Amino acid sequence: DRDSLLQAARRAYWNNDLSAAESAYITLIAAYPGDADAFGELGNLYEAMGMTSESLDAYYEAGMRLKAAGERAKLQQVIDLFEREKDPRVDELRR
Repeated sequence: DRDSLLQAARRAYWNNDLSAAESAYITLIAAYPGDADAFGELGNLYEAMGMTSESLDAYYEAGMRLKAAGERAKLQQVIDLFEREKDPRVDELRR
């Protein structure tokens, strides 16, 4: 289930097994493609790995799901990040 997959991903991250964490997050997203939090945590993982482009891609996917769900407060955090990074996808997130 979702919670088990999420805990496995987090456990791998906390144990500094970043490759296993990435695999677990990707498995979670494959099973629950609408899960904004999973994309957000994958973005955090990529950020920790120094993979800025991939982290922004994951955050964008999280933002689009937050937008669809009407979660304005969380979406604003993603918009703020994209503004700081001067990423043009911020316009799509704002619409």
